[in-house]
Amino acid sequence: SRMAVRKHRSMVMKSRRERLQLGIPLLKAGNTEFAIQKAIELGVTDIYVYEAHRSTRRLRVRGEERLLNRLFGVAREAVEQCGRCYIPNIQICGDVTIAAAKMDAKPFIASMTPELSALQDVCPPVGQTFAAIIGPEGGLDPEEISALEGCGGVQVSLGNYVLRTETAVVVVASIAACGFGWLGSDAGAEYG
Repeated sequence: SRMAVRKHRSMVMKSRRERLQLGIPLLKAGNTEFAIQKAIELGVTDIYVYEAHRSTRRLRVRGEERLLNRLFGVAREAVEQCGRCYIPNIQICGDVTIAAAKMDAKPFIASMTPELSALQDVCPPVGQTFAAIIGPEGGLDPEEISALEGCGGVQVSLGNYVLRTETAVVVVASIAACGFGWLGSDAGAEYG
């Protein structure tokens, strides 16, 4: 009939000036969920899941709500695990151009072409929005890349190696989080 409460720890919330937005393709099995989990642990604020031409898994009109509920469950668990305070915005988009249109900045298009500018050399400064589109296994097809470039997207290199989509998500989110100063000894993305 009695309860005692003791303060264990307190956090001071910092208002976030930056937005870290990623377009992540629908992937096979649980890979979409895995990519979203890792993106959230690195501080991503907005996730746009889209169906690429080369996606092996397809969106179904009736299954979208069930998929979104599953992704929010993954997001809740990732937020709890890493100590974040907010669940990121997650949206299901029909295709990559819809995902890009929902972003607050012109997206970088992750590429494995080493001759392009390196992603870490073109990241926006602290206080701005970083947006990127990650392609599916096999990459975005030329039509998708052309449509993204038509919307102002810029292809950038992730290096010489061919990365799995889930690895590319981690690389892109890590580079952006480092650029924003979210990874380090001082503070996380949402508290200090």
